[in-house]
Amino acid sequence: MQPRLTFLNDAELDRIIDGAFEVLARVGVHVGSERVMDIVASQPGATRDGERVRLGRDLVERCLKTCPSEVKLYRQDRDAPIVLAGDEVNFVAGSTVPYIYDPDTAGLREATSRDLVNHTKVIDRCDYIDLQSGSFVPSDVPKPIVSAYRYYLALLYSPKPMFSGAFGTDDIAVIWSVMAALSGGEKELAERPFALLCVNPSSPLGLTDVVAENAAFLAEKNFPMLMIPIPLAGGSSPVTLAGTLVQHTAENPATLVVSQLVRAGAPVIFGGGPSIMDMRKGTACQAATEAIMMGAAIGQIAKRLGLPSSTNTGRADSKCVDYQAGEETGSALTAMALARINLIRGSGTLEYANVVSTEKLLIDNEICGMAKRLIRPIDTGDEALALDVIFERGATTTGFLSSPHTLKWFKSEFFLPSDIIDRGQRREFEAGGSKDAFGRARAGVQQILAEYEPRQIDPERKLEADRIIAKYAAQHGMDQLPITELE
Repeated sequence: MQPRLTFLNDAELDRIIDGAFEVLARVGVHVGSERVMDIVASQPGATRDGERVRLGRDLVERCLKTCPSEVKLYRQDRDAPIVLAGDEVNFVAGSTVPYIYDPDTAGLREATSRDLVNHTKVIDRCDYIDLQSGSFVPSDVPKPIVSAYRYYLALLYSPKPMFSGAFGTDDIAVIWSVMAALSGGEKELAERPFALLCVNPSSPLGLTDVVAENAAFLAEKNFPMLMIPIPLAGGSSPVTLAGTLVQHTAENPATLVVSQLVRAGAPVIFGGGPSIMDMRKGTACQAATEAIMMGAAIGQIAKRLGLPSSTNTGRADSKCVDYQAGEETGSALTAMALARINLIRGSGTLEYANVVSTEKLLIDNEICGMAKRLIRPIDTGDEALALDVIFERGATTTGFLSSPHTLKWFKSEFFLPSDIIDRGQRREFEAGGSKDAFGRARAGVQQILAEYEPRQIDPERKLEADRIIAKYAAQHGMDQLPITELE
């Protein structure tokens, strides 16, 4: 038996999905790009009304049928893909934040390119976090080149597949060119994508010029696209969870229609990050209980529509790496794994996803490992039942520690975390300086950075990527980028 977390039955799922179709047909969606609007509005079942277009159910369902049910992503150094489909669970580090948590001051500061590189080195050592994300928005490069430069640095310093997004309609082409250079060509990149890019529909029911154009660009390239509406219950969406889920469900297919009309069969992922507004504080609480409930519902709705799923649920609202941060992230990551979300984002984040802590990333990596063990069924095969072992030793004082069965099974049966999770005796704890989890994670970060060895990259591919990013930086007044060499 596989454990599973659900909040909606089939009838409730149908009501939400039917409601979303009705919203698209009656309210429609704002499209900021005239070019994309022309593509959508020319289709049977679409009705233009100024800058909005209403989408009939037949049109949306026709587009849904052409979407692949799975998306495959590749590490740069392995042949086996990471699969986003069905009940597969993968974790990705938090992304696109302006600030880093400073362990020396217990405060925050603007992130730099050096922080991004160091963070990526640590992500590379996180065995249970499957995707990297170019987590920071470096403050030491011009804003127009930030997104492309993030992809460039992150893909140099870790072979893990990458999630992130473009900030404009120019940088997405540069990101594509950098990835193609590192892949060995556009054909190779299309066949073995080692990244996906997100687009963020604006709530309520809006596709900006950037979102619409980038959705079309990714479809033209047949490249994986993750849709991330972020409705705020009580702010940019109805205050009720069901109402927010209806709107969220409508915002995904509205974006999907653009993709499929540009290129039928282009890979898309049904994602999002609905949260609630704390009416006492005016804050967007991404770690609230209700955000977890809606995050799990996203997975159910995506499966009902035959699409891979993703959620932002897994972030912390706490301002430091404390008990609150651990409770918020731990419960969310575990719940999303039980909900069988294909791509779970948020590891390492604090303060409504505006801050990332590299130390928290290491702690969250352990949580991800525990969650992956939790969703793995209990083996009840003959050998796992261990009847012969019990027959042999159950009536003796020998015990089971010395049994060959124990030696064979303990590593695969138990999840054994790193020393960041303290399972030792008090004397070991005191001998190690009585460090708490944050202190142990800080020491772990320092050890990883000290031991890091640059990976080998084809010199010609790197040279081409260097040329592309340098040319783009020069166009925006930066002749020397902070970091271009592997170290």
